[in-house]
Amino acid sequence: MEINISLIKIANRYRKDLGDIFTLAQSIDELGQLQPIGIDSNYRLIFGERRIKAMQHLGREIIEGNVIHLESLVSGEYAENEIRKDFTVSERVEIARAVEEELGERRGRDNVQNIAQLKGQKSIEIAAEKSGFNNKETYRQAKKIVEDGAPELIEKVDQGKVSISAAANVATLNKEEQSEIVARGEKEILEAAKQIRQEKSNIRRNERIEKIHEISQGNTELNTDKTYPVIYADPPWRYDYSATDSRKIENQYPTMNLAEICCLPVLKLAAQDSILFLWATSPKLTESIEVLNAWGFDYKTCAVWDKQRMGMGYYFRQQHEILLVATKGNIPVPPAHTRISSVISIDRKTHSSKPELFYQIIEEMYPDLSKIELFCRSPREGWESWGNQSNAT
Repeated sequence: MEINISLIKIANRYRKDLGDIFTLAQSIDELGQLQPIGIDSNYRLIFGERRIKAMQHLGREIIEGNVIHLESLVSGEYAENEIRKDFTVSERVEIARAVEEELGERRGRDNVQNIAQLKGQKSIEIAAEKSGFNNKETYRQAKKIVEDGAPELIEKVDQGKVSISAAANVATLNKEEQSEIVARGEKEILEAAKQIRQEKSNIRRNERIEKIHEISQGNTELNTDKTYPVIYADPPWRYDYSATDSRKIENQYPTMNLAEICCLPVLKLAAQDSILFLWATSPKLTESIEVLNAWGFDYKTCAVWDKQRMGMGYYFRQQHEILLVATKGNIPVPPAHTRISSVISIDRKTHSSKPELFYQIIEEMYPDLSKIELFCRSPREGWESWGNQSNAT
């Protein structure tokens, strides 16, 4: 529809920079007005201020537009798609802020009428939705850019040349550093964002490791003896072999049944945030999961040790053992550079003993955390030991 420009009310605009009006005016003069503006039923401008300014520059009094039936930014027949595509990221942040403010006012009034879209949603979630962000986290990132970003960085985001997530990371730097990075180009912005993400991840991980380390040393607040964030266990499983075979195994080391293993005081040994590396054989896999649960751990993954030599077995002659990995609390995953193949092929030595390599793997994964080995055959430097196979108790 044709709208008289003089009737349009322009107030409380979110657009901060109208850009090059002269070039837009030239385009409209040559190609015509390609997109209509949007107004509400009271002729208040919703979007299209640049087009209005361009038409005024050309001396024109009439502009093409659509009426958007809009009660408020929160409720009513809201033409979200039209509004979203017309605003930049920084402008949508301003819209979201206005939505949050309006919601705060509406919820603060005693006689506020509950509207359906407010039920079960937080203000920030509604603001993010109404301003065209995918979720509240994206809105938070965009808000960070607008509040702390250098003008050059904000411009790159508004132009769609840099993602919100990448720019939000760069916006954590001081503005002078941001400007220098932006000046080097979009590729440098992405590289900087990647590096900042990694640094933040390392900091969070180190903080968690330090906290776990403090707890494992005996935190008076927890009122507990020393506990261990890293536990390595090779239970002496009892198998249903013949009497002769059972005696042979008992001669190697005393075995334990499932109930005895489950009842071990591992809960007292495990730190609030801890990881367990538990050896299991194929016939004992189900029982091993029961042990994890009894000890208060949640199964995560496993590795396979290829012994390079076949052993006993009723269906397959076993050539491997399984190292289950389980966690308790919020212990961080090991750094990426320590994650090796899940299949480790190394020749077995004496009965039941495990290769030194597995100690080294665990030590590299968690070098700063205290460690204990259950059912230890040969105490290892830097580790404490517990169980009926070592001299330690």
